[in-house]
Amino acid sequence: MKTKDLTLALGVGLLSGSVLMLELLLTRLFSVALYYHFAFMAVSVALLGLGAGGLLVYLNRQRFTEVEFPRHLNRLGLLLVVAMVMVLALILNTRLPTQVRLGTAVRLSGVFAISSLPFLFAGAMLSLIIWRFAGQIHRVYFFDLVGAALGSLSILPALQWIGAPNATLLAAVCAAAGTLLLCISTGAARPVVLRAGLLFAAAGMMLGVNLNANLLDLRYAKGVSTDEEHYSRWNAISRICVHPGEDPDLSIRIDCDAATGISQHDFWNGDRAALKERFSRTGDDLPHVLRPRARTLVIGAGGGVDVARALAHGSPRVVAVEINPLIAEKLMLGKYREHSFRLYERPEVELIVDDARSAVQRAAEKFDVMQATGIDTWASTAAGAFALTESYLYTVEAFQNYLEHLSPEGILTVSRWEFEPPRQALRIVSLGRAALERLGAAEPGRHVVVVKNPRGDMAVLIKRSPFTGQELGTVREFIAARPGLAPVYLPDAPGASAFSAMMSAPSLADFAREYPYEVSPTSDAKPFFFFTARWGRLMQLFRNPAEDLKNNLALFVLAVLTVITLVSVLALMSLPKWFAAAAAASVSAARWFYFLSIGVAYIIVEISLIQTFVLLMGHPTYGITVVVFSLLVGSGLGSRWSGRIQSVHRAGVVVPLLLAVSLSMICLFVLPGILQGTQPLSRLARGLISVAVIFPMGFVMGIPFPSGVRAANEREGDVLPWLWSANAAGSVMGSVLAIVLALQFGIPWAGALGGLCYLFAALAGYQAMKGSGIRMATAT
Repeated sequence: MKTKDLTLALGVGLLSGSVLMLELLLTRLFSVALYYHFAFMAVSVALLGLGAGGLLVYLNRQRFTEVEFPRHLNRLGLLLVVAMVMVLALILNTRLPTQVRLGTAVRLSGVFAISSLPFLFAGAMLSLIIWRFAGQIHRVYFFDLVGAALGSLSILPALQWIGAPNATLLAAVCAAAGTLLLCISTGAARPVVLRAGLLFAAAGMMLGVNLNANLLDLRYAKGVSTDEEHYSRWNAISRICVHPGEDPDLSIRIDCDAATGISQHDFWNGDRAALKERFSRTGDDLPHVLRPRARTLVIGAGGGVDVARALAHGSPRVVAVEINPLIAEKLMLGKYREHSFRLYERPEVELIVDDARSAVQRAAEKFDVMQATGIDTWASTAAGAFALTESYLYTVEAFQNYLEHLSPEGILTVSRWEFEPPRQALRIVSLGRAALERLGAAEPGRHVVVVKNPRGDMAVLIKRSPFTGQELGTVREFIAARPGLAPVYLPDAPGASAFSAMMSAPSLADFAREYPYEVSPTSDAKPFFFFTARWGRLMQLFRNPAEDLKNNLALFVLAVLTVITLVSVLALMSLPKWFAAAAAASVSAARWFYFLSIGVAYIIVEISLIQTFVLLMGHPTYGITVVVFSLLVGSGLGSRWSGRIQSVHRAGVVVPLLLAVSLSMICLFVLPGILQGTQPLSRLARGLISVAVIFPMGFVMGIPFPSGVRAANEREGDVLPWLWSANAAGSVMGSVLAIVLALQFGIPWAGALGGLCYLFAALAGYQAMKGSGIRMATAT
């Protein structure tokens, strides 16, 4: 490769990598500064901005002459870097809205618009490059996608080593470096190259200063100042901080929201009976009262309260599963080791840093008690770009797995915050009933106990075998001795609650259909445990935002994004017809629909694969990284391979699209069941298997875009920026559709729409090629 070509390749790769880094970092920043629901907003922000950038170039294509091409890249690169820093400062230092109000929608739209500016300038740069190098599109698109893939891969170490704010500044440095290389490769004049070099130096200096001075750091989160934090640090999973609790207690906050207290119980020197009495105040102790000295597995060990509870009741072995290594290693085995009296170093305790599904499935032993106290998606999946409320901890398959790893008399206990009328704890009971029925329980109602705690949550106990009369007597004695506790459901006295109605209903599906909230059992194909609203009651929920605020906020965000998306896509479609009617008229409807369809299809399949492989990888951050990297590298190589076709022909466009339809159906409907057997493997092994599975999908999905560009360039080269915009507009539409359809029908069926869109693209591509008169050609 010539030096000039290599410089162009590196420039395109750095620019594309910086854009994807910024997109993924915004999902983290929105998760922390707002709620995790806003992570999805970053995806729409990025895609919309990229499409608007292409439209900007198209509407001003007379100004973007070839002579001024390097100068325009320089200016857009400067605007891109400045906008990235500006957006970062805005998010870190603004009390962003967190209430469901009209004013919130207005402010949210403002944040949406400002956050899209970096992507606007990046989209303009990329569309200019594709326009000017359309004859080499298979190579340019290859470097674009591989650069984006490396950018996605760099997120994990960047978050681990320097945190999200500095990682965003690193993305700005990459964007400046890409601008400099692009200016050099396009033969820019010396003053232009000098300005690009100064931009790169300034971005690097800003990163260096902030690494030492933390001038740009999180000031507000969820509308609250971060001044009281004792300690804070980012990693790939979340931002962890330590807050003061009731003196002398400390509380670990995950993404400045979900909390887990740091246990302060001295089991080395303390009186175990006194410690036991301190714990025995809530229903969370019931399984240990019923099963003293139990072999215990704690899901989401966090600061160790449930671990300490098990030790207080004499457990000889406690397996503590914690997914976040920052909590386990840096806090509980590091900075706060003595504060917790070296809890995780006790001989009875085994600490496992992994996701719960994999840890349980890998366990060779059976447990007497398995406990999960308030494990929230607000904590565990706050990094979930492309995600709304899925949690694979709460599915029928997960509960069946938990129950299968209990001893014959073992107890699974899950605590959930509850509302009126009940929905989350009720859904836990529905999961328990469905899992018990799968395991052959004749009377699931005899296996369940529900107790309401004084703090407002409910402890649901699910026993592998039916509760005996003696055990239920112990439960009553325990409740009677502790003010504030109340029985909600007991098998021998079910009462008239929703829980008893659910357990006595002949059909769980019939009960769930009639209940005012969605409480049917969630599955791995439709894991939206926290989405309990019914579509018909959305407006009622918005009018009463105090009720279940966080879930309503997710729906509110989705509704606002849907409206913004529709308006934006209509604008991307119609503005060229208003301002450049003659040029727009030259584009065939089939060709425009082709680019729109492959944009919709690609993002829907990508999101569906991410949601599917989150289960295999154990956390959204790992799932996103593996899927995005595999798809982009595969698509880049597919793009590079497409350049072997001497001239674009119909089969070269249609066949890859039909292959994409077939592979997407296999990946989404067949493979998940097969891959579940790989969960006991290490995360590295699971990641390699995921790459091997996803890569062929990416390869065939990377061919249609460059093939379409080459075909369009032979006849309608001036409209390439608009076709790029159409592709981005399709991605915006697809990102919203993927979430809505997954919520309603399940992840595989949402992905099926992506496959259907590839089929539409094949028809449109065939029609467009037919209309352009391009004949069949042989491969070189």
